[in-house]
Amino acid sequence: RYTFPAKPAAVSRTVLGISASHSSRGEGSTLVSGTVGLAYGLTGRRSPLAAQAAYAGVGAGIYGADLNGIHAFARPGAYAEAGYNVTETLFLNAQYRLVDRAGGAALALGARF
Repeated sequence: RYTFPAKPAAVSRTVLGISASHSSRGEGSTLVSGTVGLAYGLTGRRSPLAAQAAYAGVGAGIYGADLNGIHAFARPGAYAEAGYNVTETLFLNAQYRLVDRAGGAALALGARF
């Protein structure tokens, strides 16, 4: 994930994300996304990027999916998320994606740069 530079005390940030996930349910499916969203700090008035701070966010993007061998590219979608920054770089994230035939919940451990 990339976060646009802003004042250190900013309570919200614009976030660009590129992700890939794989589900082993059934025959398996892969979801790749490119998204843009807003993240909001939930810990006092701290930045959503601050170490040891919680955040929540929403966004939208384009999702490419391989659903049990059926290729479905360029599907629009949206997400809602909540997470916790372990450090300024390392974060834990729970996200719910709304994508035609490929949505659902995802848990991730990630890094931001």
